[in-house]
This record gives sequence, C-alpha cells and structure tokens, in this order.
Amino acid sequence: MSAVREEIRTSRFEQQSVRLPQQQDGFATRGQAKSARRARIANRISLGVCCAISFSIVWMVASKGAAVYQESFQNTKLQTQVNEQSATNATVNATVAQLKRPSRILQEALNKLHMQYKKPLTIPADPAGK
Repeated sequence: MSAVREEIRTSRFEQQSVRLPQQQDGFATRGQAKSARRARIANRISLGVCCAISFSIVWMVASKGAAVYQESFQNTKLQTQVNEQSATNATVNATVAQLKRPSRILQEALNKLHMQYKKPLTIPADPAGK
C-alpha cells in the first residue's frame, strides 16, 4: 500500500509545474502577454461582429418570409372576394335575364297593373287607305 502512495506522490509532484520568477501567466515577457491579450480582444470582437452579421441575416430572412406570408394571405383573401363577387354577378345576371323577358313584362302589366291588351293597329301601306 505504501508503495502505491509513494507512486501517487511522485506522479503528482511531476505534474505540478514550477514557475520561474520572470514568467507571468505562462508568458516569458510582457510583450507576449500584451500580444496575447490583444489577440483575445480581437477574437472577441470578430466573434461579436460575426454574431451581429449572422443575426442581421437571420432577421432579414425572417422579415422577408413574413412579408411573403402576408402577401400570400392578402392574395388568398382577394381570391375569395373575387369568387364571392363572381357568384353574386351570376345570380344577378340570371335574375336580370328572367325579369327582362317580354312575356313576363306583359303578364305583369295585365295582372298586377290591370292594363288592357289591345290588338296592334295596322296602318295600310297604300296611300288611299284601303
């Protein structure tokens, strides 16, 4: 058992890193630390810009999709109105055709308006009146 403990201690000791006094945060010089900091800032900025651009593109696609959906809805609504108006026009045209028949007009005049039917007067074609 003690051999296993000794082995674990030596492996832990080997894993620990010893820092030198001139090293700061894993970098040998301050210049390297500044350049690493700048690189991190540049990476964060570029990530932010990429996210903003991606969000803008998704927003534009979504807004265009919404516009297409709205136009499709308006088109369907107008098509429904056109069909309803066509049905109304067909009904009105059938009613007009029924009401403008001469036999129906004569029947209305004789029965409802109590007019009298007289035979048409014929005018002779010769000038003597015979």
